[in-house]
Amino acid sequence: MPHHLFTALLLSCALLGSCATTRPEPDPEIERERQEKRDRTKALAEQMTRINAVLLNLDKAMDKYVEAVARGGYQRADEMARGLENYLRGTSTKHFEALVEVAVTDTDSVNRARAVGALGFSDRPEALDPLLNGLRSGHPAVVTNAAFGLGILSDARTPPQALGAIIENGALPQRTRIGAAWSLLRVQAAMHDPAEAVPIWQRLLVDPDANVDAWILVQALRGVGRSRVPANAAAVIPFLDHPTPLVRQAAAIASGYLGSVDAVDGLLARIGPEETNANVRLSSRKALKALAGGTDRGYDVMQWRRLFDDAGR
Repeated sequence: MPHHLFTALLLSCALLGSCATTRPEPDPEIERERQEKRDRTKALAEQMTRINAVLLNLDKAMDKYVEAVARGGYQRADEMARGLENYLRGTSTKHFEALVEVAVTDTDSVNRARAVGALGFSDRPEALDPLLNGLRSGHPAVVTNAAFGLGILSDARTPPQALGAIIENGALPQRTRIGAAWSLLRVQAAMHDPAEAVPIWQRLLVDPDANVDAWILVQALRGVGRSRVPANAAAVIPFLDHPTPLVRQAAAIASGYLGSVDAVDGLLARIGPEETNANVRLSSRKALKALAGGTDRGYDVMQWRRLFDDAGR
């Protein structure tokens, strides 16, 4: 067949639709599945946009909450902390499932850190596992917020060793370890057996001259003090001479809780003229009063000595 005739035949087939290679009609079922997939993808993208906005707002609120709590004791700061806590609890409860999804599957460490921090405010027992997983993530921001979330959640089932491992890990950022110590103290108060946390605190108090952050020492002293076991005073007494006033004050308060008269000499030194911090002096006086069964001798060192000597110390 001449070439021009073959071309004409093809053109004729195309125009008349008489050739056997016509395009088949689309399968309605396949088209429906494709559309459903497109709809799911679009819905997921919209959901992620919404949850990203929620996470950003939660993150800002958590930062402000921590600042307000740090300024606790002032009416305005306390009111702000309560308002922010109400917002955080309500929002994390409303978006709980989405927060868990981000905490467990999201590869973005920023989003994951925000999610695990917020989960602590949900007050849901199901939040414990995602928070513990975050604690083991290895990413500093996620670990920091997971520790914070565990402290907020304060679930009695939280293994104290998990937080203890963070506190005692010198390779982690200082703020991460400080946050974990704050959380462990909160968890200790909720534990069925608070004594399980005491060995962790005692390890941190082995050497008063060790390079342990003052804020961690304060939590450790408070944790040991809550044991109410007089024998534990041996770990606390050396910190009555610590160079940081806040640590000395925590040691004085813990000594009063522990009820050991072995702390008397150290406490007397803290109410004498060598102690210049008023809060340390007051806490030491209150501790001496507790050890004396409620009797008070003010800041008179000689009167206190006579009181305890007469009691057969």
